[in-house]
Amino acid sequence: MKTNLSRGSTRTLMRRTVGLPVLWLALAGAVHAQGDPVAVDAAASAPAGVGFAAVSDGVISNLATGLLWTASDNAADVDWNQAQLRCKIQGDAWRLPSVAELNSLYDGATSATVRCGSSNCKVPDGFKLTSARQWTRERYAAEEAWSVSLSKGNRATVSVHYGFHMRALCVRQP
Repeated sequence: MKTNLSRGSTRTLMRRTVGLPVLWLALAGAVHAQGDPVAVDAAASAPAGVGFAAVSDGVISNLATGLLWTASDNAADVDWNQAQLRCKIQGDAWRLPSVAELNSLYDGATSATVRCGSSNCKVPDGFKLTSARQWTRERYAAEEAWSVSLSKGNRATVSVHYGFHMRALCVRQP
């Protein structure tokens, strides 16, 4: 099912919350919206979980798109600005991924999971994640940015100043 990502319809879709961690975050005022799994443009990514390979120590390649990923997230709570800095200091055009790029790692159809903190993430084997919730480079509003849960495949807007259980997984073009 393709989800329309225009601003008006996104707000309608994102009023639905799932799970106690999301409810707690919403009550804490950090997560302002929660939604269904994000539709991924086929031209922007390969099928989730298909065609990934380690290309060097700590780097995984999506063989269909050519995107290179850090195999590990930053392993500590970071706000959005700290997440961007974490990717920038990797050098060579490393950056936070878009919503579609990050969601391309999620494979909701698989029963295989990778441990990510206290959750299980549905991502290709080889990723070492310490939390399910990862920042994207995309802003939603002046003080909010999108994040993606790699355990559920949904996205949420989060205050850029919030960092609890938020991580940075970096990507770059080859």
